[in-house]
Amino acid sequence: MKSLLILTMMFFSVFAKATAAQELECLGTEPFFGLKIDFENQEMSYAAPGEAKALISSIRTISQAQGMKSDMVTVIQSKNSETTATLIEKRIAGAACNDGMSDREYVYHLVLNLPNKVLYGCCNVRK
Repeated sequence: MKSLLILTMMFFSVFAKATAAQELECLGTEPFFGLKIDFENQEMSYAAPGEAKALISSIRTISQAQGMKSDMVTVIQSKNSETTATLIEKRIAGAACNDGMSDREYVYHLVLNLPNKVLYGCCNVRK
C-alpha cells in the first residue's frame, strides 16, 4: 500500500509539472463543440451551440497510459464519472489533429465521452 501511495504521488508530481497552470482548449466540428480543461482549477467545461448551458465538471482523476511517456495518452475523468476526455498526443496518433475547417494543427486528438454521446475533436495548450 505504501509503494502505491509513493507511485501515485510521483505520478501527480510529474504530471503537475507538465501541466502546471496550463489549460487545454479543445474543439470539434460535426457537431460543433468546445471543451476547456483547466488543470490548475481541476475543471472541465463543455459547451455546444443549441445546448441550454455549459457543462462544468470537476476533475476526479487524471491517468496516463502505462508504458508510455507522460502526456502521450491521458484520460481525464469527471467527479460524477459521466464525462471522460481521452487525449492522444499527435506522435501516437501518427499525425497532428486538424479541425477540418482550417489549416491549423493541434497537438492532441480528443475523444470526449458525455452522458449521451461520444464526440471527436482536437486540443492545443492555451498560451
